[in-house]
Amino acid sequence: ILFFPVSAAQNKGIKELMEHVFRILKDIPQDAFWDEIEADIVFTGEEEPYTIRKENDVFIVEGKWIDRLVRSTNFEDYESLQYFQRAIKKQGLSEDLEKMGIEEGDTVLLDGFEMEYLK
Repeated sequence: ILFFPVSAAQNKGIKELMEHVFRILKDIPQDAFWDEIEADIVFTGEEEPYTIRKENDVFIVEGKWIDRLVRSTNFEDYESLQYFQRAIKKQGLSEDLEKMGIEEGDTVLLDGFEMEYLK
């Protein structure tokens, strides 16, 4: 066990602590972080993870699960986007949208985030 005495007020010990954290983090496999995130947003509750409705040719997906997923996704980051796509497939959202008649190129609205549906 290591201890790092720090003082933000005196700006002491912060650099040493951050250097140690950096050394530890660079040795942790990247997959370890994704496993924790994935476990956090997999739906396990009693209520439905999402609902789908269609308004004016737009498929609107709402619910706590999809809201959390969208908010936790960085759509500018390739790996984060890949995770998002795996999560909606695993939860069955793509399949449910297809049952409702969605076709490639249709618009989907997820927690205020608009996207084009691609198979």
